[in-house]
Amino acid sequence: DKHGAGMLAMISPSPKDPKPSLAAWPVLPGRTTAEQMDTNAKFFTATDRSIDQTFLNTIGTLKGTKIGSLQLTPDLVSAQPPDNCLRVISYSKDDPTAAQPTPLWPEANPTTTFKNVFGQVMTGVDQAAIDRAMKQNKSVIDFISGDLNTLRPRLPVSGAQKVDAHLAAIRQLETTLNGQGTGRTCTPPTIAGVPTDNDARFNQAATEGMQLIKTAFQCDLTRVISYTFGWGNSDVHFSKVLANTGMAISDLEGYHNISHNGGGDTHDMAQFMIDKYFCTTVANLLMDMKSTPDGLSGGSLLDNTLVVFWNECSVGNPHDTKDMPTLLFGGKFLKMQGGRYFDYGTLNNGSGRYMSDFWVQTSKAWSQAPGVTGYNPLSAYGAPQWNTGTMDGIYG
Repeated sequence: DKHGAGMLAMISPSPKDPKPSLAAWPVLPGRTTAEQMDTNAKFFTATDRSIDQTFLNTIGTLKGTKIGSLQLTPDLVSAQPPDNCLRVISYSKDDPTAAQPTPLWPEANPTTTFKNVFGQVMTGVDQAAIDRAMKQNKSVIDFISGDLNTLRPRLPVSGAQKVDAHLAAIRQLETTLNGQGTGRTCTPPTIAGVPTDNDARFNQAATEGMQLIKTAFQCDLTRVISYTFGWGNSDVHFSKVLANTGMAISDLEGYHNISHNGGGDTHDMAQFMIDKYFCTTVANLLMDMKSTPDGLSGGSLLDNTLVVFWNECSVGNPHDTKDMPTLLFGGKFLKMQGGRYFDYGTLNNGSGRYMSDFWVQTSKAWSQAPGVTGYNPLSAYGAPQWNTGTMDGIYG
């Protein structure tokens, strides 16, 4: 139990378990051997690329967009060092000889994400122009009207319709981000400490984050996105977050402390309501993606997306990692078999199965997906002890 390495074990190649030395997970530079042995430490880093970046670098159909991948969160402190493994789930490694992979810190400010993403993809529009458009309550699309008028006559009817749909999605997102009377203050992430408005802004930031995900996929600006609702020791007070959602809790402690409480109806109900909020927010995104046509070949945005949804603990109080639920959505292009429930808890001598097996199975499904050529699927992920065989029934 490397206290802070739960998310790393879910999404990056897990090292061999060296019991009883507890020295498997690599740590950030400058940490001592004694610190390495501390199971409560939080300065671990991934052993290599995370699976999202591995797929991005090896599967051709995930490449070719203006934005390689996005890492997002609504929790402001998630973008602050130094606790890597509590705040980062995506890691790149462009230099194979590098001692450690590079953490990809999530962006917490939806307005910053909007400017960064659309500022890169719109021809002739720089960051200053994006800023001026938002200050003047204009669309960034207004700044490229000349380019669009030149392009449109050269497109087939179906192509022009797709461009119009993408522009409409951008305008809709702009309207939300620039909306008046929401009470949201967009404070850029800072390493000076948690801003006092983090609780109050959380719901708006989460809602806008879902819209950014949908729009980025719809406009084909990126094909890989990781999203975390909060970092491992998040102190968000959900009594404020839930204030306008129809749910209310007595919330004197931050989210991390609530998840650690060993019992009591008040804390159990608070945990339930917070988890329900996370699930409802994701469900709204999934329904939005399901109703959004994707491309000229038919199908919805959800059909052509694999959504993997999880938590790094099954029970927060003891950091329990048994019977951990992992939910899959979409995945029609992978022939994912929806509407099924698998319980692996009785397999592998009672120790269940590991994410290594799941990612290998997903990689194999991807090698058979439409349009995918020249891709050699994973045969293993992480140390051999975590690879225990196929997981039949998930993909057709």
